[in-house]
Formats: sequence, C-alpha cells, structure tokens
Amino acid sequence: AAALSQESWWAARPVQEGLDRFLAAYLSHPDAARRPLVVLGHPGAGKSLLSEILAARLPSERYTVVPVQLRRVNADDRLLSQIESALRDILKQQMTWGELADESEALTRVVILDGLDELIQATGTTQSSYLTDVTRFQQEELALGRPVAVVVTSRTIVVDRARVPDGSLVIKLEDFSDEQVATWTAAWNRANLATSGFRRLVTTTVLRHGEVARQPLLLTLLAIYHADPAARRLSGDSVSPTTLYQTLLDNFILRQVADKPDRPPAPEQLPRLLSELRWRLSIAALGMFNRQRQHVSETDLERDLDVFLGRRDDQVPEFESPSGRAHQTVAGFFFVHVSRVDEQSDNPRRTYEFLHATFGEFLIAERALLLLDSYARRLADHRADPAYHEAPDDSLLRALLSYQPLTQRKPIIEFAADLAAQRTHQERENLLIAVRTLMAAARTRAFGRYHRYEPAPPDVVAVCAAWTANLVILGSLVTAEQLASLAPPDTDRVSWWSATIRLWRAGLAEEALESMEPLWNQSQSQGRGLPPAA
Repeated sequence: AAALSQESWWAARPVQEGLDRFLAAYLSHPDAARRPLVVLGHPGAGKSLLSEILAARLPSERYTVVPVQLRRVNADDRLLSQIESALRDILKQQMTWGELADESEALTRVVILDGLDELIQATGTTQSSYLTDVTRFQQEELALGRPVAVVVTSRTIVVDRARVPDGSLVIKLEDFSDEQVATWTAAWNRANLATSGFRRLVTTTVLRHGEVARQPLLLTLLAIYHADPAARRLSGDSVSPTTLYQTLLDNFILRQVADKPDRPPAPEQLPRLLSELRWRLSIAALGMFNRQRQHVSETDLERDLDVFLGRRDDQVPEFESPSGRAHQTVAGFFFVHVSRVDEQSDNPRRTYEFLHATFGEFLIAERALLLLDSYARRLADHRADPAYHEAPDDSLLRALLSYQPLTQRKPIIEFAADLAAQRTHQERENLLIAVRTLMAAARTRAFGRYHRYEPAPPDVVAVCAAWTANLVILGSLVTAEQLASLAPPDTDRVSWWSATIRLWRAGLAEEALESMEPLWNQSQSQGRGLPPAA
C-alpha cells in the first residue's frame, strides 16, 4: 500500500539522520542480500553522487563494489549483462560476474544500480519488472553461496512505473534543512575564500530563495552563479527554478561566446551568436529527449544539426581533423559531460549528456514556448494582412515536437508552465489561437522541409499522436479555458476529441499515455476538462 511516488505519503514518514551510519549497518545485515535497497530522490537530490561516494568509501578490504550507471548500459540487456558491461568499462578487460564473485569470497559484494528512472524512460514499460529481476538475481546468488547486496537509485516520480518487491527497504533523500544549508554554505566559502574576486555566500540570503536553496543541485548552481563577480545579482526575496536556470544559461552562454575565444566577437555580433548557441544546445536537448535517452551520440547530434542548421560547406585539408559542429556546440560547457569510447582509434566515438537532466529539460520547455511564440506572431501578422504576410510554416515546431509528449519529463511541464505564466494576457491569447490553428491542420500535414529529422524510426500514427498530444499540453498551459476549446472550430467537439484520444491510444506508448494523466487530472479538478462523452 506504499505510495512511493507521492509526496503526501512520504510526508507522513519519519525523517532520519545519519545516512552514512545507516548504510554501513544495512550492508552488514544478512537481509541486504535478499532484496534491493531502493534510494529515491528528486532531480538534483544527490542520488548519483551518493552512489559514487558509497562506491568510493566502502573499504576495499571488506567490500567488492560494482557501480553500474544504467544510462550507460544497453537498456534492453538482462541485469547480468549490464553488470558485466559495467565491469568491462571499469577494468578495461573482460570479466564475468561469476569470476568476480568467486574472487571476492571473503568480501561483501555490493552492486550499485544508478538511474532506474532513466532505464524505464528509455524502454517504456518493458523494465517495470526490473526490481523483481534484481531480487531474483540476489536469491540465485545467495543459493550459490555468493550473497550480494544491491542498491538501486531512481527519481521519486518514476518509481510507480516499477514493481517494488514486497519487503524491500525504500528510503528517500530529503531536501536540505536550514542547518544543512548553513553547513554547505560554510564549506563552500572555506573552499573558495582564496579565489580572487570571490563573493561569500551568506546563509540568510541563500535561504530567502526558498526551495532553490534546499535542493543540492540548485544550491550548487546558485553558488556558482553568485561566485562570478561579473554576474548580475539575482534580485528578489525568492527565485524560481525557472528564473535560476534562465539566468544561469544566459550567463554561461555569454561567457562561452564573449570571454573564451582568443578573438572575442564584436559587440554587434553577440546577440546573433548567443541566440545560435542556445538554439544548438536546444537541438541537443531535444535530440536526447526524442530518442528517449539522457545522452546523444556525436553522430546523431551532427546529423540533427545538419538538418536544422544546414550542412557545413567549409573545406579543410585532408590531414586536418577539425572539431565537428556537435563538439563545438556542447563540449565547452561545464554542465555537459563528454563520454569517449575508442578515443585513440581511427573511429573514436563520443556521446554528450547534461550533468543533470534538468538543464536539458529547461532548454526543451524554453524552446517549445519560443517556437510557439514565433509561430503565433507570424500567424497574427498573416491574419491582419494576408495579402502581405504569408501563412506561417509550422514545419520546425512540428518536427521537434512529434516524437515524445512533453509530459514524459515532469520538470519540462513545470518549466513550461512557469514560462507561459510570464507571458502577457495578449501573448497567451495569441498562443491559444496558434494552438487551435495548428490543431486544425495536425492530421493533414507532413514534416515538410525537416523530413530528414528522424530521431526514431518513422511511424505516421505515432508522429501524429505525439504532435497532437504536445499541442494539447501546450494549449493547456497557456489558457484557463476548457480543454474542449482547443478543438478546431466548426467541428463536433465531442467527436473530434474522441477520435483524438483514440489516436493517442493507438500511437503513444503506455508510458507516454500515463505521463499525461497528472496534467489531465489537474485540468479536470479545475473544471477545465473535456466533456464526459469524450
């Protein structure tokens, strides 16, 4: 009966201290080899960092630890294959789990599976039994006389997509308390005090920013921003995560364009360069999202950039190996991690991922609203003077938003809702008109000039389902009217909505459909739902 994904359920549970002592005791207990320990937390709560620290601090004379980053293994492999894949990456040689387990006879074996949420998002519902497979693996190892403790981390919101075996122990990482914020702030100041131009963090000032100061990732970003003497200060008594990410990205991209090159651009060139780099980062973020991954390969990103920016025409001598446009786009940012495979070979491979998925989720929400804004403005011009202004082309918006519903990542919706609320009343009205216009043509048009953008195998039904779903999602964020009003004019709304919902059921994966339920239920509770007949 545990509602593990619900904050209200966790609010009734006691909050404990001393996580390090708890983990030491747990891993020494026989029951640790019978069922997995599930560690939950929100984005940026410290799940991955905890798994790294746990792997590093468990003494090697007592423990054999295998950390497995689930976003880096084949999501469709069996658990044993994923563990052995991680072993190969760590040891740089082939080793089976059986060989390692036998060599660790006198030690406590620990497997850390970091990122169950990413595995579930990558495969839909096919990994909903993953924790059951983990338990079976532990039972089989115990029967062989090779007991193994398993720790699994996941985002809180996604854990309801997995079946947690009865009797499993589940813990959730809470946000920082006031005392922990003060401890963190003091440590930050001590570590950076000798840095020229460093601005001290004041705990009372930090705490005025509310939840931003209590989430480890956001607190770190706030500190990085505050430490830059050239950065403008974040004003106000509270700063929303949307404002923080927006300001941080503005600052980081400006530094990348204006400060890092050997020959900084002229001031009049800055706006164009800043806009172009932000657009490239958005393409990378959408490339990951539309492929249902937390990373994108250099090859795929180069292909996406070619589609949206045009192919590169620059010719270079054959003996030179210039950095590709993908690498130039993302590799210089501290918040982008570059993974290298076969770097010394003739065919090196790179993949890129945001140090935290929330960077990409903000960029996706921002880009979706910006593209809809642009379409709405051009549509308003066309409606005012159709003889002078052509009807706007929706090809770009349609191409980028036709693969996954934005609700697949909750932070995207939270960012998009906040960004939509920042629009004026007239701007939101124009956005609503744009959504209705797009909905009217949603089933009758193809991608047009961006047909080469294929982050997933083409599926006409799935593409149309995702496109209409995203239009409804964006429409629900910009209007307080009933969702039924998003149907094209001069149509039977009940019939049109019934057909659209059937389209979603036919074209969207179960995971995608379920992700839309919270937004749907919220609209119902606000009296903005669909007619019951639909």
